[in-house]
Amino acid sequence: MSYLQERHYYFVKNFLLIISLVFYSMISLAQEIEFYGIDGNKIEKIEFEEKLDQRFNLALSFQKGSKIETRLVSRIQTGKLSMDTRQEIITNLQEVSGIGVGNDKMLIINYIQHDINNSALQNLSEELMNRLKTYYKKYQRLRNSSLFFVYTKNTSLQINESISWHPDKNLLIGNTFLKFKYPYGSFFIIKPNGEYYAWFGEYSYDQVIRQAKLFNR
Repeated sequence: MSYLQERHYYFVKNFLLIISLVFYSMISLAQEIEFYGIDGNKIEKIEFEEKLDQRFNLALSFQKGSKIETRLVSRIQTGKLSMDTRQEIITNLQEVSGIGVGNDKMLIINYIQHDINNSALQNLSEELMNRLKTYYKKYQRLRNSSLFFVYTKNTSLQINESISWHPDKNLLIGNTFLKFKYPYGSFFIIKPNGEYYAWFGEYSYDQVIRQAKLFNR
C-alpha cells in the first residue's frame, strides 16, 4: 500500500466512522452518549469529531449503565519494559512456538485480541495469503528480529510452512500492552533493551516493516 493509498484509506475510514457515529446517535436516542478525550476528560461531541483522526487515535464506545461512553484513545504508545517482563514474554513465546529467541533479537508481535474462529484463519483468501507471504519475505530481510503471530486462543494454528498463530500464554502480552479491546488487531515491536513501540487497531503489514526499520536504527 503506497503512502497516497494509505492517506486515502484513512480519510475514507475517518469519514465512515463519523457517519457511523451520527447514525449511532440517531438510533440511541433513548441512551445518553458522553464523549471523552484522550486525557479522559469529558468533551463536547463537536470537539470529539474535530479531534478524531484515525492516523493517530481511535473512537471506542463502552456501555456504562444507561449511558454510552465514547472515548478517543491513542493508537501509538512507546515506553520501556523491564528486562524481567521482556524475558517472560520471550520465555512464553518460545514455549508456545518452539522457536528459540536470542536476547539480541528485536521482537515483532502481530496480535489479535478478539475471539477469532480458527476456520477463519485456516481459510484465508488467496489475496490475504499472498500478503502474508510477502510480509514474511520482507521480515526476513530485517536484521536481528523475531516475528510472531499471537492471538487469544489456547492452541497454536498452522497457516502455512512459515506462519503459525500461537496463544498468548496467561494473556501476558495482552495484559502488558492493551488497555482496551481494539478492532482488527495490533502490533508490538520490542527492542533487546526493552524499549517498545505499540500500535493499536487495524494496520497494514507494510506499516509493521516500515516501523520496524525505523525503530531498529
